Amino acid sequence: MAERRAAARTVLDSVLGSYSGVYFSRSRAAGLFFMAATFTSPASGLAGLGSILVANGAAFLMGFDREAIRSGRYGLNALLVGLGLAYLSPPTFASAPQLALGAVLTVVVTTALQTVLEGVFYLPSLSLGFVFATLAVDLAALSLPGLSSPGSLAETAAAIGSWPLPHAVEGYLKALGAVFFRIDVRSGLLVAAGLAAASRISFVLSAVGYLTGAAFSASAGASPGDAGSALVAFNFILAAISLGGVYTVPSLASYLLAALAAVVAAVFAGAARVVMEPYGIPVLSIPFIAATYLFILGLRSRPVGLAPELVRVPAASPEENLALAQSRRLWRASGGLRLPFLGAWTVTQGTEGAHTHKERWRHALDFALTDEQGGEFQGDPSRLESYPAYGMPVVAPGAGIVARVVDGVADNPPGQMNMERNWGNYVSLRHIDGSHSLLAHLKPGSIKVKAGDVVVPGAALGRCGNSGRSPQPHIHYHLQREPEPGGETLPFAFARFVVEDGGVPRLSERRLPREGERAAHPEPSARRRAAFRPPIGSELSFATESVGRRWREKLVAEADLDGALFLRSTRDGSRLYYLDQEDIFTVTHLVARPRTILFAFFAAASRVPLVADNRLRWNSELPVRPFLGGLTRAAVDCILPFLPGWRVRAEQSFFVPPGRAGAEFFGVEARFTGTPPGRPRLGAARAVFHEEMGLMEASLIDAAGRTLLTARRQG
Repeated sequence: MAERRAAARTVLDSVLGSYSGVYFSRSRAAGLFFMAATFTSPASGLAGLGSILVANGAAFLMGFDREAIRSGRYGLNALLVGLGLAYLSPPTFASAPQLALGAVLTVVVTTALQTVLEGVFYLPSLSLGFVFATLAVDLAALSLPGLSSPGSLAETAAAIGSWPLPHAVEGYLKALGAVFFRIDVRSGLLVAAGLAAASRISFVLSAVGYLTGAAFSASAGASPGDAGSALVAFNFILAAISLGGVYTVPSLASYLLAALAAVVAAVFAGAARVVMEPYGIPVLSIPFIAATYLFILGLRSRPVGLAPELVRVPAASPEENLALAQSRRLWRASGGLRLPFLGAWTVTQGTEGAHTHKERWRHALDFALTDEQGGEFQGDPSRLESYPAYGMPVVAPGAGIVARVVDGVADNPPGQMNMERNWGNYVSLRHIDGSHSLLAHLKPGSIKVKAGDVVVPGAALGRCGNSGRSPQPHIHYHLQREPEPGGETLPFAFARFVVEDGGVPRLSERRLPREGERAAHPEPSARRRAAFRPPIGSELSFATESVGRRWREKLVAEADLDGALFLRSTRDGSRLYYLDQEDIFTVTHLVARPRTILFAFFAAASRVPLVADNRLRWNSELPVRPFLGGLTRAAVDCILPFLPGWRVRAEQSFFVPPGRAGAEFFGVEARFTGTPPGRPRLGAARAVFHEEMGLMEASLIDAAGRTLLTARRQG
C-alpha cells in the first residue's frame, strides 16, 4: 500500500510540475490552477494531460532520470505540444496517435537539447523542445496526408468571445491563457490566480511584460485584440518573468530589464509571424526563447555583482532568488580578509594616517603589540627584543599565490629607518581577484615562503621585524593591484575581528579597525564548531509547543547535489541552509514559516562565532521575509525587490543556560530591533546547544516577554 501511495504521489508531482513549470514555478497549487485553465475546453485539456502521461511514461521506459521526470521536465514540453496541436487542429480519437507521436518526440528532443544547451553552453532549455516537436509534426502534416494539418488562426479566433473588461485587462488575461493555447478570459483568470499564488513577483512581472510589449506593438501598428496577438503577447509575459526574476535577482534593474526583454520579444515576434503564420502556425514561444538567450549571454560578459545580477541556479521562485541573494550579501564579508597576525594587536597608524598613509597610499594599516596603556616596549627601548611585536608570527590574510618575496634587509635599531629600502623585507601575495596583499618590515631570515607557493588564510609567512622605513617593530599591511610595492593602495575590509567595547569583547565585521583599537582574530573552538556540524543523515527529534498546540518533529541533516548543507523538517519539508566554516556558523537561507523550530533556530543563531568566550557580543542583520507570514508576506513580496536595504537587526550574545549543568552547554540569544509589523511583534529568540549533541532547545519570545514557541530535544 505504501508503495502504491508513493507511486501515486510521483505521478501527481510529475503532472502538476509539468503545468506549474510553464510559468517557472514548482508550486502544486499553481499547477492545479493552470491545469484547470486548460480544461475550460475539455478536449484540449485531455489532449494536454494525455501528452504529459505519454511523455512521462516514455521517459520512464527509456531510463531517463526519475527525479527529472517527477519534476515535470519532460511533461512540460509534451503538455505544450499536446495543447498546441489541439489548438491548431481540434482533437479526435483519430488524432490520438499524432498527439502521442508529438509527446514521444518531445522527450527525445528535450533530452538532446538539454545535453547541448545545459551541458555545453550552460543555457536553460526552456520550452525549446516544444517548439521543435510542434514544428516537426505540423510541417510534416503539410506533406503527409495521414497527419492532421493546422487549421486557420483566423477561424479559431472567431470562436473567442469578449468580456466587458477594460481593453488592457482583457488582453492581459487572454495572453496569460494563451501560454496554454486557451485564449479566453476564464482561462486567463485561472492562470492569474495560480501565478499570484505561486509568486507575487512573477505576477507583477507578467503585467510589466504584457503592458510594455503590447504598448510597443500597438505603437508599431499591431492589432491588439485578435487571437494571433494573444498568441504573440504571452511571449512578452514569459520573457519578462524569466529575465526579471527567474534568471536574475529581482530588483529595480531587473524590472527594467524585463520591460526591455518584452520589447525585444515583440520585435522577434514580428519577424517570426511573417515566416510562420502563412502556414497556419503561430510563433509559439520562439520570441521569448530568443530574447531570454540573448540577454543571458549578454549579461554574462559583465563583471560579477552588477545589477541585474544573474542567478547561477534558479531557486523555486523569484522570491527565493531574492532571499538567497540578500542572505549572500549579509553573510559574505567584504574582501574575505582576516587579520595578518595572531593575538590582539593595536592599530598604530590607520588609513589617512599622520605619517606615511596619505594620498595614493592612504588605504593602509600599521599594527604593533601594546600594553594596556598603549606602550610598545618593555624595558630598554634601544633593544629590539624589548618590543613584544618583534619576532611574532605574520600570517596570510587570505588565500593566494606568493607573487614576490624580498628577504635579507637588516633590521634597524629602534628609532632609525632605512630610507633606501622603504619596504624592507616583504611578502606580496596575489589573490584570486588579481589584487595583491603586501606585508612589509619583516624580520630578516624569517620568511617561510617563496614565489609561486600557494597559501591558505592564516598560513605562516614570516615574523614581525624592523626592516625598511620602520622606526619600531610593526606590521605594515595594504592591498594594491601590482605585485611590486609602491602601487596605489586599494580600499579593503577585514571579514571579522574582535575589539574591546567598554571592557566587553565585541565582534566587528566588514570594516577596518580604527587607529588606537586593539583587534584580534576570533580564535575558533573545535568543540563549539562540533555543535553546529551534525553528521549527514543524523536525526534530531523535538517536542514543540506554540500557543497551546503541541507536536513532534524531526530535523534531518542533509546535503544537496551542489554540496549545500541543510536541516530539513520531516513535518513540513521546511529547510535551513548553513555554511560549515572554521570560525563562524552562518545560516545562508531559510525556507520555513514563522513559529516553527527552524525559524526559531534561524532567528536565534543566524550567525554564531565559534569561540569559547561567553562574554562575546555581536550584531547581525537578517532578511525580512522569513519574519512574515500569510497575507503580509504576499503583500511585501511585491515591494521587496525595491527595498534592498530592509533588514531586521539583532543584538546577539552567548548566555549560560539555566538548569543545564556543565560547560559543554551554551546558549545563544538574539534581541531584535526593526522587526516588521505583526501580531505579536517578535522580541527575542534563544537557542541552547550541547558541544557534542548540537541543538537542544529553541524558543521565540514576543516584545512583551511572552513565550510564543518552545522546542525541546527528545531522546
